[in-house]
Amino acid sequence: MSDTSAVRHGEWIKIGPDDELDAVVCDVYASTRTNGADAAVAYRDAEGRAIYEEVRWDGSRWHFLYSGPCGLHARCVSCAEKYLEVLERGRAEG
Repeated sequence: MSDTSAVRHGEWIKIGPDDELDAVVCDVYASTRTNGADAAVAYRDAEGRAIYEEVRWDGSRWHFLYSGPCGLHARCVSCAEKYLEVLERGRAEG
């Protein structure tokens, strides 16, 4: 994990090679997990569903751990529940 200590629970981050997806940080791992994950986030998929998924930091950008749909419904993940309201409100611009 490189320089992810600045990321906090409930913070908005951008994910992907072009920072195309907004997500709310639900969990920041103390050390990189054996699967390569540095954190977990909640975001809205193309159908508007709240999804919980692990992400990794490559030193300059956040990326999903796996390509393709690999997340869980965020409402089914207890640590994501308290961040769903942040996700509902959306990212404040400015």
